[in-house]
Amino acid sequence: MGGNPPPPRVTLTVQRSVYNDDGSGGSVTLPPVSVNDDGTYTFTDTPTVAGRYGYLAMWSGDAAAGPARAVHQIMVE
Repeated sequence: MGGNPPPPRVTLTVQRSVYNDDGSGGSVTLPPVSVNDDGTYTFTDTPTVAGRYGYLAMWSGDAAAGPARAVHQIMVE
């Protein structure tokens, strides 16, 4: 996320967006994700519909660091 990882144990918001060839799709917020002590985070999502999926992980920041966000995209066939 950005230049530096968020602090350990903060909570991230993850939003999943899907883009389908037929124009359908949408966005949902996944359950909150906690950052590990080493600055990494993981979550599991199992898409059931083919399409291009985008995941946006967001952290609102704190007194020491501003907000951060990271995007990852996958294709489900």
